[in-house]
Amino acid sequence: MWKRIAFRLADSGVERRKCLYLFDFRNASKSDSLVGSPHWKPWSDSKLGGSSTSNWTLSEDDDGKAIFSGKTSLEHSTSMTRSGFCAVNSDVPWHLQKVDNFDAIQLRLKLDHRKYTFNVDPQTYLGDDLYQGFLVVPPEKQNKWVTATLPYENFLLTGRGRPKETQRIFDQHVMTGIGLSIQDQDEGDFRLEVQWVRVINSVIFDADSL
Repeated sequence: MWKRIAFRLADSGVERRKCLYLFDFRNASKSDSLVGSPHWKPWSDSKLGGSSTSNWTLSEDDDGKAIFSGKTSLEHSTSMTRSGFCAVNSDVPWHLQKVDNFDAIQLRLKLDHRKYTFNVDPQTYLGDDLYQGFLVVPPEKQNKWVTATLPYENFLLTGRGRPKETQRIFDQHVMTGIGLSIQDQDEGDFRLEVQWVRVINSVIFDADSL
C-alpha cells in the first residue's frame, strides 16, 4: 500500500512537506507564536459543580515547554452524573488549519502514570464531532521525553464524551482546534509536559529528523 501511495505522490509532481508545526513551546517566551493565554484555555468539571482543577503554564526548562497539570476529583454535586474531568484546548491558527497534505499528528511530550487523550476539532457539519487519540506510556517511559505519533486513521470519533455509533475516519483534513484531556476517570494529581505539536506526512517523513 505504501509503495502505491509513494508512487502517486511522485507521479503527481507535487512536492509534499514532511511536517508542519502547529505549536512549538520551545523558547516560547521569545516567540510571537500563539502558545500562551488566552489561546490555550484549561478547564475542568468545576464549571459544572465538580472539584477538579486544571492548569496550563509555560516553562523555560528543557529549552521550553508547556505544562498541563492539576488534580482530578470524583466529588461532585447531585446534579452531575460524572466528574474527574480536566482538559485544555486551543484554536488552531487559521493559516495552519488545512492539513490534507499530512496523515498523522506527532507530539514531543513527557507523561506521568495517567491516561490522556489528544483531541481534534474537525471542520464538520456535526457540531459535537470530536476526534480523540490516546496517550499512555509504559512505566519505564513515564516522566521521560518521548515522541508520540497518532495516525489520522486511528482516531476515535466521539460526541459529548462518548464514542459515536457510526465511525468516520478523519478525512476533512481541516483542524479548527486541538487539545488534551484526562481519560482515566481516577482521582489525584496529574502532569503532562509538551514541547511541540505538529502534523507529519509519514510517507516521506524521516523519524530521525526532529
